[in-house]
Amino acid sequence: MSKCSLLMLFLFCFCAYAASGQEAFALDLKNMTACGFEEVSIVIEDKVFIDKSCSDGICAVEQNEIGNLEVYKIFRSKAGVKKTNAILFLVSIKNIQNKTNWMYTPHPVDNIDLKVLSKQLIPGDVISILTTEEKYRFPNNTLRLNIGC
Repeated sequence: MSKCSLLMLFLFCFCAYAASGQEAFALDLKNMTACGFEEVSIVIEDKVFIDKSCSDGICAVEQNEIGNLEVYKIFRSKAGVKKTNAILFLVSIKNIQNKTNWMYTPHPVDNIDLKVLSKQLIPGDVISILTTEEKYRFPNNTLRLNIGC
């Protein structure tokens, strides 16, 4: 076996080993700030979408809730959750059925009108919100608009 083949085998085994623990990844909200991360959340018309309003990482937005979407840093305490500073974000549209994804915003934005965006959606689409800095982390960054047919 040549040195190049041996090196490739080592790299393959290392990558496979490193990837093997990824399915158990969970966002540790209690230690996030100690690791240099800041929690952010989707906010629609002053409603913060976290935990109870989202299941399996997808937040369901009812038709009467559709409005202006923003992303805020949030602060958790025993008293509850408080939004603090707004941050820039990107929006992509993902169709789960046909496994396609396209970028809705060509550059970072500070808000999006979901009423306008909803006209671009087809059945099976979900909205993915992406931060522009690695220090910002979402527990839930995907929206499904329940807008009917």
